[in-house]
Amino acid sequence: MTGVIYLEIMEPTHASHIELEFKGGEKCSFIRHYTEQDGDRTVHRQEKLKHSKKFLEYKNRVFDIQGGVLQPGVYQIEFTT
Repeated sequence: MTGVIYLEIMEPTHASHIELEFKGGEKCSFIRHYTEQDGDRTVHRQEKLKHSKKFLEYKNRVFDIQGGVLQPGVYQIEFTT
């Protein structure tokens, strides 16, 4: 994956670096309906089921700031993961 980060800084900002972080995940839920026998009775039941999964997590420094201060201006930072 490649991309470009565009920043417009209006006043000096103290920082040591710029870090890029991606996170991706999914969530789902549904209600399961079923029946059970309880002696001679048929009992209808339901339960809510949930699932989640994280499928992407990336974090990396993409730009080191010399002197610890990012000066006002427009910045274009290219990155490749």
